Amino acid sequence: ILCLDYASIEESKIVPSPDTIIFNSCIYEEIYKNKYPNLNTISGLDYQNISLRKKINITKTNNKILVIFSAESSEINFMLSLLNSISSNKHFLFRMHPLNFFDIEKYYFGNNFELVNNLTLEESLSKASKVLSNYSSVALLSSLRGFFVGLVYNKKRLLMNPFDNSGLTN
Repeated sequence: ILCLDYASIEESKIVPSPDTIIFNSCIYEEIYKNKYPNLNTISGLDYQNISLRKKINITKTNNKILVIFSAESSEINFMLSLLNSISSNKHFLFRMHPLNFFDIEKYYFGNNFELVNNLTLEESLSKASKVLSNYSSVALLSSLRGFFVGLVYNKKRLLMNPFDNSGLTN
């Protein structure tokens, strides 16, 4: 996206342009559609199906927290450093991003977890009482289903919060 806004005319002629840009925010998608009418865009989150507001049965009495990892290594490291620094009587359900599977036992030092990569998002959520995530559309989907979502992020990074302009409070 930055190449569309910040490249000089000469640079824009030689820099490859994306065929399609995927947006996690309908507001940003609309801004870029208005600015670049020939730009092909797709919503990362299916905003047409906001009927996902159906709340699943949340078992608030259990102690399980679904931890949703990002695909980005620096965000994974940040999340794991936080989880390793706290002493917790909570039980974590770790769900990795499909683009970045890793050996959790090399990086998380507790034994209070289980991997739920083999479960669907719905199945993973049905086992948890809360969700901990980096900024992602999955965090937004979890909130739409009625979960409290704790957002973990590094303040030094520029992020586009999926909750911005969504009308959801978390």
